[in-house]
Amino acid sequence: DGIHSLEINPSQLNIIYKSNSKKTFFKDSSIVFSEKVSKSSNNCFIVVDLSVSVSICFRLYFKGSQLSEIRCISSFSNDIPPISTSVNGNDFVAASMFDRHILTWDILRSTIQNKISFEEQLIDCGFDEYNGLLYVLSISRLYVYTVNCLFLSEIELTKRSCSLLVLDFDRCDQVRPVVVGYSDGSICVFNLNAEFNKIEVIYEKSISHFPIVHLVMDSSKQAIYVYDSNDSSFTIYNTMKYALNTKSNSFD
Repeated sequence: DGIHSLEINPSQLNIIYKSNSKKTFFKDSSIVFSEKVSKSSNNCFIVVDLSVSVSICFRLYFKGSQLSEIRCISSFSNDIPPISTSVNGNDFVAASMFDRHILTWDILRSTIQNKISFEEQLIDCGFDEYNGLLYVLSISRLYVYTVNCLFLSEIELTKRSCSLLVLDFDRCDQVRPVVVGYSDGSICVFNLNAEFNKIEVIYEKSISHFPIVHLVMDSSKQAIYVYDSNDSSFTIYNTMKYALNTKSNSFD
């Protein structure tokens, strides 16, 4: 897709573009950014959460496989900054997560669509864009909603959660894994059984002695990178077999 990575520092947004060599394609230093960014699975939209309680949506334009232009198309304001925002490029909606509620908003019109309230602290949220699903992770439960915030299912977790990854697979994949990282250093992989609207456990693995704080899917979609609070990194391949444990200095 041409986008190698997204990098944010407190003063500007950088988009690093992969061609023959990595180069900075876009910078914006006009406003102060916080370190929160979300990219849609179709690579057409980016939402950046600012430290001033505003979320900015950027539209990415391509000529063939080459990124040709990036343009700010909307902004969404709130009383407090969100903990994180996830963007769905197929349905043109973003989900901004706060301590105990989710706000979904139209990224083209900057209007609120729905609000979901919860009784406990939220950890993260993410879209399965191809199926129009929104996953929400709290400290003790995993929920799934439609893109219109209609409740489908939930599952009580056996451990305290720390991180979430909704895997970016194609529409034809029947099993669509959702990975949760736990405070005891293990991960659990879930799948929504669409026939019964039931979240099921399909894989569990103890990986570290430290909390799993970050999960990233490799651009090849063949591996998941797992990071713990001790700054160690691990790789799990798509066979879901534990593969590698290496020290890392950053979450690159």
